[in-house]
Amino acid sequence: MLSIRQYEEADYNACRNRLWPQLTERHREIYNAPGIGGDDPGSDFDDHLRNVGPSRLWVAELDGEVVGLTGLIVGAANEIEPMSEIEPLVVDKAYRGSGVGSAMIDFLKVYVGTNDLPEIVVRPVARNKLMLEFMKKQGFDTLGIVELIMRDESGPSNWAYGAEVSGVSFKV
Repeated sequence: MLSIRQYEEADYNACRNRLWPQLTERHREIYNAPGIGGDDPGSDFDDHLRNVGPSRLWVAELDGEVVGLTGLIVGAANEIEPMSEIEPLVVDKAYRGSGVGSAMIDFLKVYVGTNDLPEIVVRPVARNKLMLEFMKKQGFDTLGIVELIMRDESGPSNWAYGAEVSGVSFKV
């Protein structure tokens, strides 16, 4: 049976050495950039754990195995309201499409609702079409902040046009 529970120290190996590297691998694939995350992508999990803290991380467990990881970064949306950002959301490759991600999102919706956090945000990268579609199905249907990037593209580029916001075309 699938359960979502608080991250524990015993989950460290599964999260750092299996789930976080899979998240990194997905970013390497969608950006065609094998250097993302460096030689030890798990070290980014160490940074995240240190910055966010274990109390803001949860794992999805199925039959005693950790198959997903999610967390919340809580901060101020403005001077009045707190805001929470889902980061990360990763499901083990073997369990993608099985409802684990949806269960983690449902858990976070309840958590946010019972902890006086009026807004929940997710910031998938623009070219991650699968994640964008998934999050829209989960109810994230309002576009907030758009981040624009300018790069020196005198050399080879792995960016291509593919997104439109308010009738304006952008590279992703």
